[in-house]
Amino acid sequence: MIKSFIQNSTVSLKTMRNNLSLLRSALDECITDGLISVNPCIGVNPAKYMRAQDKTNARGENLDIDPITPREEEAILMAANSEPQWKNLFQFWLHTGLRSSELIALKWADIDLINKQIMVVEAMVLGITKGTKTKSGKRLVDLDDAAYNAIVSQKQHTFLENEYVFHDPRTQKHWLSSDSIRKKAWAPVLKKAGVRYRRPYNCRHTFACRHISTNANYWWLANQMGHKSPEMLFKHYGSYMDEFNRSKRPFLEGK
Repeated sequence: MIKSFIQNSTVSLKTMRNNLSLLRSALDECITDGLISVNPCIGVNPAKYMRAQDKTNARGENLDIDPITPREEEAILMAANSEPQWKNLFQFWLHTGLRSSELIALKWADIDLINKQIMVVEAMVLGITKGTKTKSGKRLVDLDDAAYNAIVSQKQHTFLENEYVFHDPRTQKHWLSSDSIRKKAWAPVLKKAGVRYRRPYNCRHTFACRHISTNANYWWLANQMGHKSPEMLFKHYGSYMDEFNRSKRPFLEGK
């Protein structure tokens, strides 16, 4: 039944793994209660049973890396001018590469404006604050001028209001999920800017591709993104590294 469920699913591999993790925990409780003797989830590898499909999530969004070009970034930030807190959030995200869960969990206590750094120590999933995704996720992130200016601009909106940096300006409460940002801010701004839609997580991919295109030190970049080593960069952004090595540099050219 579990294998059939996996084979007939249309969710992403990551979502399926999360689903199986929850199911595995529930079935462990069944073993504790003496209802079953073996957990049928043990040893089931979803990657082995999921059918080939285009890389989309449940909302139909493409899961491939699809960075924002410099021209598109300019259009997005201009379209967000009507709501300064949206602009600050997008500009900061595009220039720090934080995971969405880390972005919404960021607190003013984590900001060091003097040294232009932030300390990433927490993540928020479905309104619940927890530790970072991995041990290496706890890290210092350097702020470039764009990220620094976004934080300075955001200070007037939330510094005295709440411990969290980024708020939903409509409710005056901090964002509880990246999905709320996508629905309320990201999608409307992209539409207004005339920019082709892609999921907001591409802000993180944009940060990576920008630095790869300028031949940044891969160990530094891996640390900034919360990876243990550059191995994950090669896994996810290998094609951009190849393009740079051939001197095509498509990202910087905005193509």
